[in-house]
Amino acid sequence: IKGSDTSAGCVILSAHHDHVGRNEKQIYYGAVDNASGTTALMEIAALMNKAALEGSKPKRSIVFASYTGEEKGLLGSFYFAAHPLFPLEKTWAVLNIDMMGRVDTFYSGRRADSNYAYFLIKDSLNHGIRASLYKANEVLGKLHLDAYYEQPQFMQRRLTGSDQYPFYLKNIPFVRIDCGFCKDYHRPTDTPYKLN
Repeated sequence: IKGSDTSAGCVILSAHHDHVGRNEKQIYYGAVDNASGTTALMEIAALMNKAALEGSKPKRSIVFASYTGEEKGLLGSFYFAAHPLFPLEKTWAVLNIDMMGRVDTFYSGRRADSNYAYFLIKDSLNHGIRASLYKANEVLGKLHLDAYYEQPQFMQRRLTGSDQYPFYLKNIPFVRIDCGFCKDYHRPTDTPYKLN
């Protein structure tokens, strides 16, 4: 979606659509990881496109990227970061969605409200992304934003474990948002009917 200010660069909204696949006779459906993120990405794209057609364009251009090869080593996002649609110096930030719609093992049985999201933010250029996330959430979502995985002991896995990482290596700010690791993570039991 082309932004109203062509000099303002772009924001990349991303998710990965691959999963483990088939292991002999078992199918790994990958509903939470990451059909859920890809579905969210498509819904956001549809809503933002509708808004743009009605005259409400974003300031920055929005690039929607659905990668493959995440489970094999972030292959799609590494390729995209090496061959971007906009020059990387014009990429303001990345919002990466990886797993939504399930309660993870930490929240399961401990909290009735599943209206939460974990996030990881690296704002190396001081764009004010953290404050913007909280402000937008207060107005629009009212999710419980959980910074649990920003603790140092979890940082490396969260940082390198999804498609924001190739952009981080190129000093592009990002937000990673997800629901954490449910009990069916990378199992054949990660099926669509369990998503909320």
